[in-house]
Amino acid sequence: MNFEIKSRRTGKVIFSAEIESPASAPYAIKLGLSVRKAVEAGASLTGADLTGADLTGADLTGTNLTGACFVHADLTGTNLTGADLTDADLAGADLTGANLARANGQPMVKESFGNWFRKACNEAGVRGSAHGVRKLAATIMAEKGATNEELKAAFGWQTNEQSTTYTRSADRRRLAIQGARRLMAGTDEG
Repeated sequence: MNFEIKSRRTGKVIFSAEIESPASAPYAIKLGLSVRKAVEAGASLTGADLTGADLTGADLTGTNLTGACFVHADLTGTNLTGADLTDADLAGADLTGANLARANGQPMVKESFGNWFRKACNEAGVRGSAHGVRKLAATIMAEKGATNEELKAAFGWQTNEQSTTYTRSADRRRLAIQGARRLMAGTDEG
């Protein structure tokens, strides 16, 4: 079947792809398949409307995505290494596990990522920061029983100082819950 990728601004077709997909397949799947075909063909996706596209695991290395709209797109595990994301709209996009190294031709240092993430959150009208997501992930892992060594491995910490912050808090919470359960069970024994 033929599927078109259109400009987010003008609605004009910027790439037409022949994809193997049933007509009943979700729009997100068909759009994702078309994007993959466009990348294979070396097409520029400048200003493309990729809203809601399912690009899970796609290789978009070095692709020109200037001004593309990825609102609510699934970019889980997508390789965006060296892609040009200048002025791209990533509001609500799932970037879990996406590789953003050297996006926009620059090394993605932690400060750059943090600034980009905060800007995306602000544009989406939500509170959030990359550090907050990292902190939440460490908290959840500790509450699920992760050890200092596991936290150090997951977050790249060299010493126990950071990991202990999370495991100590999780241990206190666990102990408080256990104590409260004992109290609720009563002290009839003896």
